Amino acid sequence: MATTAGAGGSTDDNLLSASYAGAKSIYCCRAMLTTSAGVWLGDNPFRFSLTLLLYQLITIFGASSLTHVVLSRLGQPLAISQILAGVLLGPSFLGRNLWFAGRFFARQSFEQLNTIYVLSMVIFYFVVGVKADLSMIHKVGKKAVVIAVLGTLLPYVSVFLMATALKHKMPPRLTETPVLLVLSDRWCLTSYAVVSVVLSELNLLTSKLGRLAMSAALIADIIHLFAEACFGTFLLSGKEGNAMKALSGLLSFLGLVGIIMYVMRPLVLWLIRRTPDGALLSEASFVSVLLMALASGLMSEIIGFDFLAGPFFFGLVLPGGAPLGTTLVERVDRFVKGLLLPVCLAVGGMRMNLASLADATQWGWFEMFVVLCVVSKFVGVVLPCICCNMPHRDAVSLGLMMTSKGIYEVESAVRWKETEWPMGTRAKMVRGEQRAEGTRAKMVRGGGDHRCD
Repeated sequence: MATTAGAGGSTDDNLLSASYAGAKSIYCCRAMLTTSAGVWLGDNPFRFSLTLLLYQLITIFGASSLTHVVLSRLGQPLAISQILAGVLLGPSFLGRNLWFAGRFFARQSFEQLNTIYVLSMVIFYFVVGVKADLSMIHKVGKKAVVIAVLGTLLPYVSVFLMATALKHKMPPRLTETPVLLVLSDRWCLTSYAVVSVVLSELNLLTSKLGRLAMSAALIADIIHLFAEACFGTFLLSGKEGNAMKALSGLLSFLGLVGIIMYVMRPLVLWLIRRTPDGALLSEASFVSVLLMALASGLMSEIIGFDFLAGPFFFGLVLPGGAPLGTTLVERVDRFVKGLLLPVCLAVGGMRMNLASLADATQWGWFEMFVVLCVVSKFVGVVLPCICCNMPHRDAVSLGLMMTSKGIYEVESAVRWKETEWPMGTRAKMVRGEQRAEGTRAKMVRGGGDHRCD
């Protein structure tokens, strides 16, 4: 049974149908062994963690594939199909059945999916960082820098001004919690990982607009990484009232950057030099590189920063060509994108409970700020393009590319599960991302198919 701390009661032993009480809830569950003796000896295989995990992976992968068969005919990207598959398996549909939720997606078994989810994200962002070409920033010139800065700052300013002007009219949950701050931080940023995946699926990576969008997104990611460190230092100083403790946080981030640049990177370059020309990394070298990527995520988490920041930055400073890039693509990329990432997106969909969207007023306010973020970012991207005499069709296509949302925003919504913010807020964020990305993908496909080389 699952008991909520302070509630004095008990709820059903499953994740999907239980009410979310926040990070301070305590749940008591039966211990799960790893393997069963089989049905012939009287065991129920679905009460054991290995069998249940394999079933969950197969179910998620199958549901994602079947959903994409239908939605691909409507021009929807794969990410939308995977999120919707999670919604179908979650508390909004199949998860409403207590037998299904308690038998196949029990609360204690979800920790396994969360572990796979985190490891998949770390490896995925590391691979994306390695495959990033930093030299393309110099090729596109100042235009990418202006697009990255204005396209990121304008949404922040818009949200701040709107929240200040309507502060006395907004619901308390939006004014008394940092939800708008986190919303603007996540939705005003264009994730390089998301843009690369979307453009790859739309076959626009080799276009001039695609390279410009990826360059601007990469610049925005790098700026956001260091700005977040400085802003986090400021917040820590105000919260703790101790300037030295805040300074220690910033110094720890700079220390992480130093370790990656002057310890890990030279080790990887040494492993690359030991690899014969035309060959892949040896198994020992390949495992060593992956362990360093995991270690960079561990250090990021320890010092209080995003656990994806370390692996992504570590990948950025490494050479993306042979043998490292080819080894990662050959041994990791297909497995992560084909099997593990669907789990990440489906988990985000499974966190969404449409029944929690009963408060139309709060939902309306939240959706208004989401729309404000998207529209102001679109304007911030299109304006520099028009000033540079770019054709209007290309400018609109670039604006749609730069407002793409995907795994980064889903990961942010899933992370809200670990806070005490209401389930409805997470559902609104996933729902908004799903609806916006579905519409945007069709518009980009229609407006950006032409090559601009």
